Amino acid sequence: MHRPIERRRIPLVVLALTLSLGQVPAAPGNAVLLTVAQDGSGDYNGRTEQPIQNAVDAARDGGGGTVVVRPGTYVLNRGLDLAGRNNVLVQGEPGVVLKLAPQRIGTVASDVVAGEKILPLEDASGFFPGARIEIRATGRTNITPSGKKHAIPYVMAVVDRVEGNVLHLQTPLKYAVPRASELSMVFNAISVRGRTIDLALTGLTIDMNRDEWPLPPLNHTYHCGVFAAGPYSYEKGPTGPPVELFYILDCTIKNAHHRGIAWYSVCHGKVHGCTIENTHAEGIDLDHFCYYSEVVNNRVLNCRNIELNDASHCLVTDNTIEDCGVGIVIWQWCKLPDLNVRNLVLGNTIRGAKGIGIHCRTDVDNNTIRNNTVIGSRGAGIRLEGAENSVAHNTVEGSGGNAIEILGAGNAVHYNQCEGKIVDTGKGNDVVERAP
Repeated sequence: MHRPIERRRIPLVVLALTLSLGQVPAAPGNAVLLTVAQDGSGDYNGRTEQPIQNAVDAARDGGGGTVVVRPGTYVLNRGLDLAGRNNVLVQGEPGVVLKLAPQRIGTVASDVVAGEKILPLEDASGFFPGARIEIRATGRTNITPSGKKHAIPYVMAVVDRVEGNVLHLQTPLKYAVPRASELSMVFNAISVRGRTIDLALTGLTIDMNRDEWPLPPLNHTYHCGVFAAGPYSYEKGPTGPPVELFYILDCTIKNAHHRGIAWYSVCHGKVHGCTIENTHAEGIDLDHFCYYSEVVNNRVLNCRNIELNDASHCLVTDNTIEDCGVGIVIWQWCKLPDLNVRNLVLGNTIRGAKGIGIHCRTDVDNNTIRNNTVIGSRGAGIRLEGAENSVAHNTVEGSGGNAIEILGAGNAVHYNQCEGKIVDTGKGNDVVERAP
C-alpha cells in the first residue's frame, strides 16, 4: 500500500557515499529518495514485490533516484520489472530478502489446437492477467546458428484474463497443446529487457526458492536471479541499443533452477562483491553480445561456472569459484566475427571444479588468462582450444587431468607453475614452462 507523502529529493551522488562501493551510475543532480518498508514507515509499504515496483516506477517518473528497501522478506508473486528504469538505484538494507513465491502449476484439461487463444485447465487458481506461462509437451523446434535441429519442448504464452478455470491468452498459440500437458507460471526475480541505462542494485538477497518450484522451467531465460537483455539476434548481433551501465553490487543470489545472473547485450556493466550459490546453471553468465563488462571480487559456490558466451572485451578478476562444474568457460554459439575475444581472466581462485578449471573452447581467440590459481579440478587445470591466447603466471595444483592442455594454434603459454603436465597437441604454440 502506498502511503502518500511529499517526495524528498537529495543528490544521488551523496547517497552513493553510504554504499560499500562508490561505483554507482550517474544520475541527475537532484534525485528522488523513496523508502519501502513492511511496518507502515515507508513511502511504500507491503510484504510483496508490489511496493518495491511502485517505488522504482515513481523514482523513474521523477527523473531518477534511490529506492531504499527496509528489512524483511518480500515475497515475489511476479518478478520486478526494471526495464527502462533509468538512473535508479535500488538499495537493500541489511536483512532484506526477495523470495520467490511457490510455483503456480496447472494441467491442460483438453486438447487445444494451434491458433487457439483459450486454454482450459483443470484448476486455474493462482493464475492472473499478465502472468507468463510455459506450456510443456509441444512439437516446437528450431535451427541453431551451426545448422543443427534443436528441440524446444515448450511454448510460451501470456495470460490476458482468467475466467473460472479457463486462461484467455494475449496471442494465439502457434502450436497444438495436448490434453494433460503441464504448464507453470515462470519469471525471474528481477528482469531488465530493452534499452535501460544507469541502473544499480545493491545489498539485496534474492532467494529463488527452488525447492518450492518442482517443475524446473525448460526455458533457461526464466528462474534466474537477475536477467538483463538488450535487443539482439543470433544472425545479426545487437539490433538496438544495449542495456548499459547496469551494476549489481554486494548482492546474494541463491537457489535458482537456472542462472544467478544472466546478461545478454549488456555493455559497461559490473557484477561486484556478490555471492552466487546453489544454482543449477551458471552462477554469472555474460552471454551473447556483452561488451566491456566486469565480474569482480565475487564468490560463486556450487553453480555451473562463470561463463562468457559470445562476450568480448570483458574483465573477470579476483573471483573465488568453489565446487562448480567448471570454473570459468569462454565459448562461442553465434557464428559472427569478433566474438569471444580480448577478454581478461585475471587473478581468480578456482577450487574443486568437477570438470576443467578454466576452459577456452573452439573459436575463443586473443584472450588473456593470467595469475589465476586452479586447485583440485577433476579435469585439466586449463584447456585451450582456440588460438592466440596468452596464458601466463597461473598456478595449477592437484588436477585430475593434465595441468594445461593446448589444442589450438599460436597460443603463448609462459611461466605457469604447474603440478602435472603441460600437453601441447596444437600447432605453433609457444610454451615456456617456468620462469627463468
